Parts: sequence; C-alpha cells; structure tokens
Amino acid sequence: MLDVKETLHIISLKRRAGLEVMFINFIKEMKKNNPELLKYQLIYTVGLSEYFKKELEELGIKTFKSKSDKFKISDIFDVMKIIKNENIKILYGQNFLGNAICGLVGFFNKKLKIICHEHGSSWGVSGKKEILTKMWIRNADSIICNSRAASILLYKRFKCNQDKLRVVLNGIDYIEALNVEKHEKTLVFAGRLDKVKSPQTLIHMMKYLTNEDTSFQLWVLGDGNLELGLKGLVSDMNLYNHVFFYGNVANVYDYMAKANFLVLPSIREALGNVIIEAAYQCTPTIGTDIDGIPEVVIHGKTGILLKPSLTPYDKNIGEYSVNVESEELCKPRALDPKQLAEIVIEAFKDPLNIKRMGEEAKKEAMRKFKLSNYYRGILKELY
Repeated sequence: MLDVKETLHIISLKRRAGLEVMFINFIKEMKKNNPELLKYQLIYTVGLSEYFKKELEELGIKTFKSKSDKFKISDIFDVMKIIKNENIKILYGQNFLGNAICGLVGFFNKKLKIICHEHGSSWGVSGKKEILTKMWIRNADSIICNSRAASILLYKRFKCNQDKLRVVLNGIDYIEALNVEKHEKTLVFAGRLDKVKSPQTLIHMMKYLTNEDTSFQLWVLGDGNLELGLKGLVSDMNLYNHVFFYGNVANVYDYMAKANFLVLPSIREALGNVIIEAAYQCTPTIGTDIDGIPEVVIHGKTGILLKPSLTPYDKNIGEYSVNVESEELCKPRALDPKQLAEIVIEAFKDPLNIKRMGEEAKKEAMRKFKLSNYYRGILKELY
C-alpha cells in the first residue's frame, strides 16, 4: 500500500523537449494505472507553453504558474504559500530550476520530503548555479538520476552522499515501428543545436562523406543558437544537396524510421532519449562513448560508439564528462569528424548488419526504457 501524500511537482514547461514530455507521460501513466493518485498531484511551473497548458487541463491537474518565465526569488515565497494552503508534504523538483526551488524551500521547511531529479543540468553549472546545485544536493532527501553517469557526476563532482542517489532510467512511450522503407545512405540528427551536442561535427563529417560518395545525406531535426552558423557552414562547404534542416518537427518518428542511423556526436549527454526513440524505429545509433550514451548503446550490438579525441570547438564547453566504465570524471572531448566519416562508410558496407543492429536496438529499448518501468521507479521514490 502506497503512503501517498500531497505532492507539489516543480518544473519548467516552457518548451516541448524530452524532460517535459516524460513528465506529462508520467502523469498520463498515473491516470491510466492509478487514477486515485491524481488528486494528490499539484504542479508549480516556471513558464508554461500553450501545448502543455492544454495537456494539463485535459488531465485535470491543479497547476500554479509563476509570475515570470524565469526563476525569481518570488517563486520561493509563492511555493511556500502553496505548501501552506494545499497541505503539501512532498516537493519533487526536475532539473536545475525545479531542484533549486526545492532546495531553497527545503532549507526553510525541514518537515517536507524533498525529492530532486537530475536529468543532466549539473554537468555545465558554474558560479551561482554551482552554489545552488550544492545547496539542493545537501537539502534533498533523495535524488533520482536518469543514468549511472548522472549519479557518478553528482558523487564525484559535488561529493553527494551516495545513499541519496537512485538511478531510474528514462522511460519513453513506445511507438510501434512505422512500416516504411529506409532511405539510401541517410543519417539523422535530433536535438538542440547547441555546443554540447556538437552538431558542427556532423557538417564536417558530411564533407568527408560526400567527397567519397555523393549519395549520403543528413537530416537535422531541432533548433538552437547554432542554427544560423551551421547553415552558413553548409553553404561554405557547398553541402546544400546533402544537409537538410527541418527544425522542430511533430512527426520525428517518420524521420527516425526512414534513416539508416541516428548520429549523436555529443560532448555531454546524460542519457539521450533520441537514441531510444530511434531504436523504437529499428534505427541504430552512432554516438560518442561518453556520459550516459553507452548506457543506451551497446557497441557492435545496438549501434556504434566512438571515443572522443579532439578539443571541442568551443573551449568553454565545461570541465567535466563522465567515463562510466572507470566511474571517473574526465575532460570533455569531441569526436573527430574524419574518423566519424570513416566509421559511417565502413558501416554501410554491411547493410544486413545495420538492419540487425536496428532490430537489437529496438529489443533493448523495449526491455530497459519502457515508460511503465520509469513510472514504477518514480512512484517508488515518491511514496
């Protein structure tokens, strides 16, 4: 029997990304499996998109919205007022913003049960954010980590008490593989176009690839602050007919299903939900052997992992990456685009092996990253 108490979830719902979608899917899973628990769930959000506003209204969850789309000291007082008025017993924060608010409120109210959830925001914190991270780690009763890499980082970098750390792997709602043919020699990238994802590595990779074989193409899904620069790079390298930018797409699985490989050259990656989404479409991943990626990709079985060797293009990328095998922190490194191109060319010499890896990737994703597994894991930590 669960000891369910009034729970206030603290999260930013400004944009539709992996963390936010998983949270909504967690609530949907609750409605499907334990609808009696919904009346105990309340949400405080800093920023709320129309998309998520509609979703929460349909779910019937009581939601409180911050006066600002950015964190303000007033959020602390607003949350404390909600705690008093709604008889809240548990605070559950998500990533830096939610965790910081939970930690600050928990400092003033020792009777609350504080649960924090680390999805990857602690890799790059510095200055005031680093101080706040240490604070919420200290004040949390337990910390859910979305990968072993995340737990290692919190323990090694921030000296977090290991007894607080719980690994609950991400859960992605299963989408049946679409019955479509794979395009010839097509690669896909999905994610934010920012420095930690290192998308420029892919543009340089494409130059090497097309010098060898002009049939290769790359689909880029997502947007970010590097988008204009990347398009300029494509222009400079005359790759118009090989690199295509689609922005944020609603039908991401259509692209995943038609591609031969997802390519993820991240310099930092707590886990990588896109790897799971691609796997559901029988598409294996070629990715960086760092942080949480090797917790999803089994080299040679469900995809291909490459050791990073280059200093990142942006030297302000941060100080830490995690070597899960040695359980040590290391300096961030980027993939060599020429080596990446060579690996891609070699992989396409054996189409049957690509197909086999895709099928194995789907099996592994269904075994380890089901939404139902994630739901049960979070519920166990909350109650």
